[in-house]
Amino acid sequence: MRTFKYFESPRTSAASSWTEEEDTCDLCGNEGPWYEGPFVGEDDDGVERVCEECLAGGELTGQGLSANTGDVDTLRAQLQALPPAERETRIGERTEELQSRTPPLVTWQDLPWPAHCGDYCRFLGETGRKELDALAPDGNGEAFFHKHVYEADRELRIDFAELPPEAPTRDEDAWEVGVYLFRCLDCGTHVIRWDAN
Repeated sequence: MRTFKYFESPRTSAASSWTEEEDTCDLCGNEGPWYEGPFVGEDDDGVERVCEECLAGGELTGQGLSANTGDVDTLRAQLQALPPAERETRIGERTEELQSRTPPLVTWQDLPWPAHCGDYCRFLGETGRKELDALAPDGNGEAFFHKHVYEADRELRIDFAELPPEAPTRDEDAWEVGVYLFRCLDCGTHVIRWDAN
């Protein structure tokens, strides 16, 4: 099993497109388990299934495809203190890792992957009120949610009661609202994104 810098448990996460069903990888032609797209790019026709080896090996790059979209503007702002050439090199390396070597995150809306402390965050999994209460030092999941919700989502108001009571499992239908928990790779701060169907 491969490990991924930006996605903690893609084989077990409810927000992952991993499937144990064996089929042919659209990139290498080998049979086995795979990730389902969308894999998007200028010429994305026919690429629906990608095996873990091709994904981890960055084979999407050679096809001009990506599995995820990063919040490049926020990342650039966080790296503003670096000399321009170094900043753009880091942005390029980190964005390529996210887009071409990270399993797709399954969401309803097109949510750019959050950045914190000059890098993209690691996706931990979907979460609900129960898990947020457990994460909060004082047990107040609602305050924890509002404190850690990503800047891009702060303008969108949602009542804590509308969040799922608990994280969905891979074997059940998704809730009406998806809550995605990330952690900064540098400082360990939790970052939350959410969307609704």
